[in-house]
Amino acid sequence: MIAGVEIARGLQGALRLAGRDPSGLQWFDDTVQGFWRSFFAAVVALPFYVAIIAAAPVDQPVTVTPAAYVLTQAIAYVCGWTAFPLVMSHVARFIGRDGHYVRYIVAANWCSIIPLGIFGILALLGASGTIPGGVVDFLYFGVLLWTLSFHWFVARTALQINGIGATGIVALDILLGLMISGIADTITTQAL
Repeated sequence: MIAGVEIARGLQGALRLAGRDPSGLQWFDDTVQGFWRSFFAAVVALPFYVAIIAAAPVDQPVTVTPAAYVLTQAIAYVCGWTAFPLVMSHVARFIGRDGHYVRYIVAANWCSIIPLGIFGILALLGASGTIPGGVVDFLYFGVLLWTLSFHWFVARTALQINGIGATGIVALDILLGLMISGIADTITTQAL
């Protein structure tokens, strides 16, 4: 388990980075222990992920049992939190930023809570009918653009790379996320 103080510091650092304040990096524990504890951000963000999944419109009928669906989504969630750091360990070494890898992953993990929280709240507001569907779609698009720029800023700041390199890192993250969610969707909508 992780101390509440470290969660609070992680969120404080994430909020500062969200405000484009590079000093947000100072709020994170960028030791190896802090690296492993930063994955607790996945636990903090889990309720938002559940809200997003529960409120998502079904494009294709689910062809697996509810238990298999939940298990598939749980595995996809864990893969989403682990695939990118694994790939980035090689990318950071390749681009000569392995000395900044731990700091970047710690920051990226804690910073992931904010967009997931916003998307989760929007999903619930849309599903409840509190906000009309067209407005929710517009807000989703705006939050998506902000999220991409936020992750770009975190990559650029924590890895100390140029904008083109940060764009590549964000594109890699998106590609991995799409692959994982695509596989999960395929598993839950294919007739066995």
